[in-house]
Amino acid sequence: AVSGRPPYLELMGQMQRIDTPIFEGRVGPEEADEWRLRLEQNFRYIRCPEEYQVELVVHYLGGDAHLWWQAIEARRAVWTWSEFLAEFNAKYFLQEARDRLHIRFMALSQGESSVHEYDA
Repeated sequence: AVSGRPPYLELMGQMQRIDTPIFEGRVGPEEADEWRLRLEQNFRYIRCPEEYQVELVVHYLGGDAHLWWQAIEARRAVWTWSEFLAEFNAKYFLQEARDRLHIRFMALSQGESSVHEYDA
């Protein structure tokens, strides 16, 4: 490509080759967050430019999640990755779930020290 960015179809093929999972939407918040983290890891791995990320993620939404996105997407013509994540988190990874995970994480121990003490 003249612009130095991989073409969309090449990126799509790379995502398929690294076994990017389909998100169906019928899971708990922890599984939803794991899917999001895996997706972002795959985007970094293939060096996917941000402007392609929303277009690509649509191919990895199935079932209820795909129906949800169709309803959300109709609101505007162009979506950024940050906007997609805000909608995704509001639907599948509610603030209460994030707070619970954070509390559990901070309660973990590293040897004799808590994570908070270990990190300081």
